This record gives sequence, C-alpha cells and structure tokens, in this order.
Amino acid sequence: MDEALRDLLAQFDRPQPISVSLKEGEGLVLARPLVCGEVHPAHDTSAMDGYAVRAQCLKSASPSEPVLLQMVEDIRAGFPPEQTLQPGQASRISTGGLVPSGADAVVMREVVEVTGAEIKFSAPVEPGLNIRFRGEHLGENDEVVPAGRVVNPAVVGMAAYLGVDRLEVFPTVSVAVLATGSELVGSGTALAKGQIRDSNSVSLAAALRQLGCRVTMQERVPDDPERLDEALERAFSSSRVVMTSGGISAGWHDLVRQRIEKLGGQFTFHKLKMRPGKPLAFGRCQDSHFFCLPGNPVSSMVTFEVFVKPALLKLMGRPFEAVYLEAFLEEEIRKKPGFSIFYRGVMRQAADGTRKVKLTGPQGSHILRSLVDANVLVRTEEEDETLSAGSAVKVLPYG
Repeated sequence: MDEALRDLLAQFDRPQPISVSLKEGEGLVLARPLVCGEVHPAHDTSAMDGYAVRAQCLKSASPSEPVLLQMVEDIRAGFPPEQTLQPGQASRISTGGLVPSGADAVVMREVVEVTGAEIKFSAPVEPGLNIRFRGEHLGENDEVVPAGRVVNPAVVGMAAYLGVDRLEVFPTVSVAVLATGSELVGSGTALAKGQIRDSNSVSLAAALRQLGCRVTMQERVPDDPERLDEALERAFSSSRVVMTSGGISAGWHDLVRQRIEKLGGQFTFHKLKMRPGKPLAFGRCQDSHFFCLPGNPVSSMVTFEVFVKPALLKLMGRPFEAVYLEAFLEEEIRKKPGFSIFYRGVMRQAADGTRKVKLTGPQGSHILRSLVDANVLVRTEEEDETLSAGSAVKVLPYG
C-alpha cells in the first residue's frame, strides 16, 4: 500500500501558478507570498475618537484641579492636520486621524468635559496613549502571508489592504465522478428489487468540493459498454482527474478496466494489500489521471481519503502528507495477516492525556454508518494478527 502511494504521488507534479483576481482566489493556494511594499500605518494615527494633546501639559491634571486646553482643530480620518499643536492646545481627532505634530497622546472623548472651545482634563496621561505608531503594523518588504497558505477571507482582505488586486495561486483541479452499476438509482427514487441508491457519486463530489476541486461531471453510468465508453470519453476530455466507483473488481459485469484500456489508458497498479479498498486502481489515460475506486461505499471513501486526497492536494499546491497519530485500543482487534486494514474508529482524549480509540461497530465495507460515526481511521499493518486492548495503533483523523 505504501509503495503504491509513493508511485502514485510521484506522477503528480505541482502545477504552474496562475494569476487571479481577489474574488477568484478564495480557496486556492498562494504560489507567491504576499509582501508589503509600504510601511503600515504610514503615519502616527489615533486609535480612538478623542483629543490629541501634549502629555506634558496634563502632568498636573486631577479631578480637583483639572487642566483646561484650547481646541484648535478638528482632525477627521482621511484629512491631514493643518496645525502644529502648541502647549495649552488640543485637537479633536477621529479614529484613524493623523496625529498632529507636537502631540504625543490621544485622550478618549468619554473622559473629558467640553465647553465650547475649551476641553477639561481631570487626569494625567502617558506619552503614546491611544496612538498607532508609524510602522507598528507592517514594515516595508515584510512577508505578510507565506506561499502555501490557502486563500481565505482574511488573506483576501490583507491583499486589498496592501494594494494587491491579483494573486499568484495554484489552479484548482477539475475532477469527473462516474458511479458505475446498473443497480444504482438516485436518492429520491423508490427502490425496486435489486436496486440501491447511489451514495458514492454524491459523497465523492462533496469530498471534492470540500477540498476546493471543481466537479466537472457527476453521473451514474450503467454496466453497458457503449454508455460507459461515452461517459469516459467525456470525462477524460473535460477533466484533469477522473474518478470511477464500482466495476473494477473481478465480476462478470465489471467493465471499467477494459473500457479504459480500450481508450488507451495505462494502469500503474490495480489491487492492493489493503482493506477496504483492495480493487483500487490508478493510471493515466490521454491527458488525465484516473482513480478506479471500489463500489462499496466505505471502500470508496476510505480509498479516497488515503490515496485520492493526497494526490489532489499535491496538484493544488497544498500540503499532502497524511499525518498519523498514535492512539491506544480500547478493545481487541483480530485480523488475518496479509492486508493493511483500515478500521473505522472513535478517538477520545483520556484523563491521563493519552488518546484512546474504539471501533464504531460492525466494519463491513457496505456498512456506511461505520464511517458516519467515525472520527479516525485505525490503520493496521499487513503482518498484524491480534492487537490486544491497550495496543498502540496509528490513526488517521477523518471527517
């Protein structure tokens, strides 16, 4: 399994960056850092609505002996001050207004009394009070947001603040999803005998959108060679990555491999020493990579998490290495050697600070609830047989 993942990821190169507008960049990954080309703030500004003063003038101020200063100017945000503040003077100033020369503090309006042009101050202040000093936020050439960060609303806002109207990002990935099987029907359909509702195309498309991929196709395709050929041709012509679910095992009506090979597809691997997900296949056809996922719902989602997700993240320039945690089993697991098995589990933090994990119940690859209730995938190794309660295991956070 690990060998297959290494071979798979080696075939995916990080794409070339593209330039997009700010409104187009959200959810994509920065290919170039955001660098500040200016000093912010460019001047000393007021952090409050209040009065700009010389702190020295209020040194003796007290409730019993207040100090009166003469207001000489009203400084609004966006308009530079016109006067230098002299001893005995104060300037009314709005939040964001430029602190006038001569002033070294701003007193908030709520603690003073105003009578006409006179302002009464009843307490001394320290120099620097309520002033945002030049350059305290950002300096020229500061790297504000590093490359590799996902563009979120805060990053978009920072770009606009810095005067940047276009971002260098890695493009999203276009993915087609084909759920194969003549037994599949839509979620709103009453089931006839032998039919099942298609959950794979729905859950896989949701997982793709959550990653920031663009879903170009989401279709159900019956086990019919002509219908499958037509859908695959459209998928490969429109998408960077094509995902199928079902039709890749050894059944008489499992047609996916032969139809992809008919279109010129080359398989890197098919079938792994893992469960659920043994039939998984990966390869390249035309200009697209393809993943053939098993049809059982749990198998489909587990192989997506372990194999497809890291590849797509790499294609989008994002960190893609799975981070496994250590946890301790709360129950015994028995398995046959020869396969890495991913069990669905619930992990919790114990009182002693260790992570504990137990399984979510029956673990059949058709039991979708085992995945719905899980917050981790419990990985066991090929050689494992009996893992007793208390054994340390690797878990992959899920959901």
